[in-house]
Amino acid sequence: MATADKLVYLGGTKDLLREAINAAGGSLTELDPFRDYADPILWGWLVDAQGGLDLDYVNERYRVYDPAYNALVEKPWADIVNNYSAPAGRTYFDSSGVLQTAAANTPIRAYDPATGEFLGNQIWGSYSNLLRHSEDFTNAVWGTSVDTAVVTPNAAIAPDGTNSADLIEFGTPGSNRFQTYAVTAGLPYAFSVFLKSPPGYGTQQLDIGAIAPGVYSRQTITEDWKRFSITTTPASSPRYPMIQSVSASQQVHAWGASLRQSQLAGPYVATVGSAVTIAAENQIIDGSVFSDMWNPVSGTLFIECSGSIDAVALKAAGVEVIVDSASNKKYAVAYTSDPSATSLIIGANLNGYIRRITYFRKELSASLIARLIA
Repeated sequence: MATADKLVYLGGTKDLLREAINAAGGSLTELDPFRDYADPILWGWLVDAQGGLDLDYVNERYRVYDPAYNALVEKPWADIVNNYSAPAGRTYFDSSGVLQTAAANTPIRAYDPATGEFLGNQIWGSYSNLLRHSEDFTNAVWGTSVDTAVVTPNAAIAPDGTNSADLIEFGTPGSNRFQTYAVTAGLPYAFSVFLKSPPGYGTQQLDIGAIAPGVYSRQTITEDWKRFSITTTPASSPRYPMIQSVSASQQVHAWGASLRQSQLAGPYVATVGSAVTIAAENQIIDGSVFSDMWNPVSGTLFIECSGSIDAVALKAAGVEVIVDSASNKKYAVAYTSDPSATSLIIGANLNGYIRRITYFRKELSASLIARLIA
């Protein structure tokens, strides 16, 4: 076949692929790269032909290998992730950008409050809020210095949709609102708080910090809610996590202050008279569900997720998928023998979001894995 004829043939094949993908709900155009045509077909074939597990959180489709059918079978998520426990009190943003509180044993679909983008299945280990009265800046646990910061309670709609956000009016530059907390020197602490400018104030700057002496982070506040955070390692105790003005006569709406002994602020936890700790969430596939899907001779684990760097995103005995980026990324690990595995632990210490988990019942080649995670 001449080169010109080959190009015509490839062009026709590309058109057929595009039409097939779009007929199945895709939105490819003639300008998209050829890989955009071929990769969905390659992925779909691999999952159907070699898949032992496919948890697609983006499309809310969950499948697991059933030896009775020798194929992936769609089932409810809870029937697949069959060893699951999660405490009440976990918070997340829904698709409307409103902060919600999840009930016990309810998986979370979390969204970016600014963009509305679906982040994934939210899963975290244990996390705390060490501050008291996190939503009430009028309480006596909140101090002030330089001058008296005037606080008006319940002056605006908060990120959770309730009328519980306070208005803080600062007088002179350096005026503040803070709590005193006995930290452990040498350990990192993350202080965070939701802030926004009152209507008509537009954009302004405020400082948050003082977990380490003199260490602040200057933040740009707009008329939209945003959670601001700073992580520092104090060398002495006590410390004073605070909100501080940078100019005279500033006003700001504040809600949901939090202090956590960690590098990460973590999901927000409401408190009143004492600190609150949320227990870890556990997602495990075990028992006959695991033994039916798992191939002890060889296989490949795939995950698309974001989380803590160096965290274990997936673990089955000696097979582990380790996260190396806080941003959303794809990972895959192949193995040739793991007869000791009796369960698949999901998000062991991920502290983040999972968009998809796929397990292939054979060892995929290095070149194919590179293609899948590109």
